Amino acid sequence: MLQINADTALQSAAQHVVALNGAQAIGVAWYEPARRDVVWGALVGPPEAQAVLTGLAQRVIHSDAPVREVDDGHGWVWGAPVSGSALHGALVAVGNGSQPVQPALLVLLAETATLAAELMGERQRSARLQRWFTASGRDIAGSAALAGLAHRINNPLTTVIGEAQLLQTEATDASAQAGLAAIERAGQRIRDGIESVLEFLQGNGLTETMDVNGSIEAALRLVTSELEGAGVRLTARLAPSLPLVRANAYDLTEAWVHLLVNARQAVSAVEASQIRLASTVRNGAILVTVADNGPVAVRRRRLLQPFAPDTSGSLFLAWTLVTRAGGQVLVASRPGIGTTIGARLPVAK
Repeated sequence: MLQINADTALQSAAQHVVALNGAQAIGVAWYEPARRDVVWGALVGPPEAQAVLTGLAQRVIHSDAPVREVDDGHGWVWGAPVSGSALHGALVAVGNGSQPVQPALLVLLAETATLAAELMGERQRSARLQRWFTASGRDIAGSAALAGLAHRINNPLTTVIGEAQLLQTEATDASAQAGLAAIERAGQRIRDGIESVLEFLQGNGLTETMDVNGSIEAALRLVTSELEGAGVRLTARLAPSLPLVRANAYDLTEAWVHLLVNARQAVSAVEASQIRLASTVRNGAILVTVADNGPVAVRRRRLLQPFAPDTSGSLFLAWTLVTRAGGQVLVASRPGIGTTIGARLPVAK
């Protein structure tokens, strides 16, 4: 559910550390109990180095202790445990010794990987919570639990960002500064994602004059990573300078999330799955559409039934939130093409 691509951020940071640290390869691996093996979340370096990294990662994971060794002065290996609430792994690196090791960079990357483990574990828990939300709506206790975890992540994240900023002031090499800046940007992206989740879960209940596109963009930050990870091609075309509507921004964000979740469920069995989201002005009202190319299963007459066999609870919840804002929900389905669900919202007077 979290729209935080921690693996991409880690890989970007690791690429800079490889260039700056004299490393041949760096990897972040998680231990998967079902397979009794390591699974790579991020790996930078030549393919032939993966076997060495895998063996090193297994040593670190099974001993839960750091590894820092020099091989007769010709090379070095480095590893640090990475632990999240639901994942256990290691950040490992191998080098040829031709350049001096910069432990501060590796330690900083290890701290970033630890945060990524926490976020990846939270994505798993959030997916389970999302299934519960689909059946029974947003829950205060669930929101408080997620908010508490977000605050716990924010504390070490502040340290990572601060250390990256401090090291930039001390670094004299331009490429070193560029690598540290990449780590800082990765931390900021994680922080932005956490703030999006908190805003979504802690809606203020206020009705205000607002921009619909802003609520759509907030929803996209929450679900885009999950859709792309599932191989769904998502496109969004938002008309610029839309008239304002009067609604609760958090309600509308949740409505778009539910419509995207509904579309994701519809295309789950489609190979070239596509979801298209758009906003426009039509007949004096704002129209937001979510179209998918899944099998036709939704029927207009069943739209108000929360858990009818050919609909989903997410669709019913979206209808509830849109109608609360004074809008209408429209459904159009064509066999062989897919389903388009539209939300029509009145312009604020």
